[in-house]
Amino acid sequence: MKNRLLALCLGLMCYSMGFALDASVEYSRFKSPDMGYIEIYLHILGESVEYVPIDSTHGQAMVDIAIIFRQNGEIVKFDRLELSSPVASAPIDFQDLRRYPLKDGNYEMEIILEDKANPENRFTHKATVEMAMNAPALVQSDVQLLKGYRQSDETSAFIKNGYFLDPLPFHFYGKYADKLAFYHEIYNSDSVVGEDYMISYSIERINGQGKSETVLIGHKRLSPKPVNVVLLQLDITELASGSYKLVMEARNRHQELLSHREAEFTRANPFLNASDEEIASVGLEDAFVSKLTKEELEYSIRALTPKVDFQDGELLNELWKDGEPAAQRLYLFSYYVKINPNQPELAYDEYMELARAVDKTFYSGFGHGFESDRGYTYLKYGAPDDIVTEMNDPVAPPYEVWVYYDFPATGQNNVKFIFYNASLASGDFRLLHSTAIGEVNNPNWENILYQDANPNPYNDQGRSNGSDGFGRNIRSNITDW
Repeated sequence: MKNRLLALCLGLMCYSMGFALDASVEYSRFKSPDMGYIEIYLHILGESVEYVPIDSTHGQAMVDIAIIFRQNGEIVKFDRLELSSPVASAPIDFQDLRRYPLKDGNYEMEIILEDKANPENRFTHKATVEMAMNAPALVQSDVQLLKGYRQSDETSAFIKNGYFLDPLPFHFYGKYADKLAFYHEIYNSDSVVGEDYMISYSIERINGQGKSETVLIGHKRLSPKPVNVVLLQLDITELASGSYKLVMEARNRHQELLSHREAEFTRANPFLNASDEEIASVGLEDAFVSKLTKEELEYSIRALTPKVDFQDGELLNELWKDGEPAAQRLYLFSYYVKINPNQPELAYDEYMELARAVDKTFYSGFGHGFESDRGYTYLKYGAPDDIVTEMNDPVAPPYEVWVYYDFPATGQNNVKFIFYNASLASGDFRLLHSTAIGEVNNPNWENILYQDANPNPYNDQGRSNGSDGFGRNIRSNITDW
């Protein structure tokens, strides 16, 4: 047991050895009916503190925190607390939120974090805080940037107005973020404005030397209230890597500026319009493909065949034959990150859910169901608008007619695919003919379908006479659309 505890301790501590305590300290100022207050958001990186073993497989980190507010060198507010991480088998990040009422004025704020298992491992944050929340004017809170939010009836410091607000550490939206969320409050509009007014929100890219460029803008009309709440999320999938600021402006109906707040943030979007070489250089250690087993990689590669062109089809075949996991992971990640640069795993999961359903539906015992002609067509072009299945034509094998009213792949309309089961094996439907450009086009398809028919339904020139014989329904099944 001692050896196992020692191994756990060494395993957990290896994450923090050589690193100083690292934390995000952000704050926002708000107003209560009585006075203003400050919210402090603490986010501690689990790998920067030491974990103490709890049992043979789990450990826990603890951090002592001192929060000090000074005015003119005098301490006017002091708080001391101990923050514990969740019990875990490996270091994970943990966070806390604290609120302190403060009268209007200027304060020096100091926050000291100390690793309880290693007091020399410390982090100090200092900032000047100006509180001016009780002025007889339109007042805005700070803009609280969020990782996200959700409705909740829980009891937690992170709950506000019925929503769980997840603070954004370091004001940083990383490569897998696709939404920017924020929370904001506006005070005194009922007494100061007295009528509907407008709040404008915009994202500006900071280009340096005090210059910025607006890349997104929106507006929201508000009715006057003692407190107006703005809780929104914005799509940032097309926001390139760089430094930005979110600007909130309140204006009256004459477009006169009443108040202004802004919050700076950083965006990392390395996969936006990235080449394969750039994607490969980023590294896939934290990507979803790193978790796929050898069998899952092979299945995922084979399921992609209907979605790629001939050249990539050859490459997929080589990837499958070689069985090199690193190359397979890189190809899969590169494919899905181009579909959804910020959530490639979501794009992968959605497609694989469809591929597995197609595999099951069109399975025939000859490879995967998505490798059959029907399964391949379904994944390549999507679900047909209509399917006619004929199993009882006495002079033809079972067949299906698939109809696509609109066919974006080629810009055609009323495209048809005819599959038939000449072998009569379960589910063994092969593509006989299609009107889609680039697909199998067999002018002799009807003769092949009815090759066992007697008498021959064709005239002396070998062309169909256009009429159905006994049990021959294919003409009406096709010309009905």
